[in-house]
Amino acid sequence: MNQEKIASKWHDYATIKVINFESDMDSEIYECRLKIVLCKDEQSPEDDIKLTFFGVSNLKLGEIGGGISQLCRLDVADIREKQWDRLHYYVFNYETKKISFYCRDFEVE
Repeated sequence: MNQEKIASKWHDYATIKVINFESDMDSEIYECRLKIVLCKDEQSPEDDIKLTFFGVSNLKLGEIGGGISQLCRLDVADIREKQWDRLHYYVFNYETKKISFYCRDFEVE
């Protein structure tokens, strides 16, 4: 299954439980990771999905916090044809533009 089909699985998950940005200081390239945990809604926080993005670059966040925060429709665009060094995907919030970044790869749990 390709990454775009996997990404469509999380469209029902919008409420932010966790956002964690970290740099791998043990790596030779100091790769950055972004972990996002989303749940379907605040009434069922145990129904969640964990997203981990590797090689994150140019992370932009806006209008998050101050109560329940949501990322409605987080999408992934395959940009490998651009042949950018270590950047294969563009991840963005289609509706509200609250988050966007580039990454090398991602996984869904």
